[in-house]
Amino acid sequence: MKQIILAFVVLMAVLLLGYYLKSNPQLPKINNQPIVSSNSISGNLLFVSETCPHCQNVEEWLDDNPDIKTKAKLDSKFISDDQNKKLLAQKAQECQLDGSKGIGVPFVYSEGKCIMGDSEIIDYLKNIK
Repeated sequence: MKQIILAFVVLMAVLLLGYYLKSNPQLPKINNQPIVSSNSISGNLLFVSETCPHCQNVEEWLDDNPDIKTKAKLDSKFISDDQNKKLLAQKAQECQLDGSKGIGVPFVYSEGKCIMGDSEIIDYLKNIK
């Protein structure tokens, strides 16, 4: 009898948790930014700087090709934000890039690949299906 009650309690807890997560899909936030571990990010990350002319080239190209930004699930990250800067360093390290002197932008991280430079990034994005 105890096993049946325990199974019922566990089942109810799972159902309640599922209902809560379904009705509250937003992630917790700090300073209005979602808290997301780097492992849960899907799509492509585009790291840029507000003052970078090469970044501006990529952003202007994306403005002219909004369907590609959507198709690529491209998430722009400004490196002026310290968390984004740390994420950039982490992704560069995953690609075994030497970040001792900093990592240049624009920079795309996609499924374990790192792409740097405006021309290279635009060429990469053109080939996303």
